[in-house]
Amino acid sequence: MVRLPAHAGTEPAPIETQPRLPRCGECYSIGITAIDSQQNPYEPPDPVSDADARPMSSRLFAPKRGPAIVIVSSALLGALAGIPLLMLGQLAGFFGVFPGALFGGFAYLFASSSLPIDPTARARRYKYSAIACGALPALSALGTGMRGQGFHMTIGAALIGFAIALGILISGDRRAAPMR
Repeated sequence: MVRLPAHAGTEPAPIETQPRLPRCGECYSIGITAIDSQQNPYEPPDPVSDADARPMSSRLFAPKRGPAIVIVSSALLGALAGIPLLMLGQLAGFFGVFPGALFGGFAYLFASSSLPIDPTARARRYKYSAIACGALPALSALGTGMRGQGFHMTIGAALIGFAIALGILISGDRRAAPMR
């Protein structure tokens, strides 16, 4: 059996009077402000958008990047495809770069067919083609010299530069955004 006090239910319980303790910030003015609503740095990031969820190959070879990566990578694949011919003693293996670079130029031309024409792309194409024709042989001549096989390596670099220049010229004037 539970005993209730005499005043239970009939009148309110007496309030005990004790000294009230100061609350935080009442004693000293410490300037506590509300926590701002910035993002917590320890929370995981928001999910990536659909554009970032594409595989690396489709982002790397996207037409908005320009034709250089497409042309050079396809020329490299053409050179790798020519290695078996070199193993058999066929000199035609050295010319695998040509169809690779031309294929890269045509691939970019068809991939960028829906993009707008960039009026400044034509001058850049000519400039980069000239750089490809001149820079590769010059660097090869500086690196190997012109004695012994250095001359032949310089001629090979000139042919590779010419193939890359043809790929650049084939690629067309369509770009994702005009360059300034």
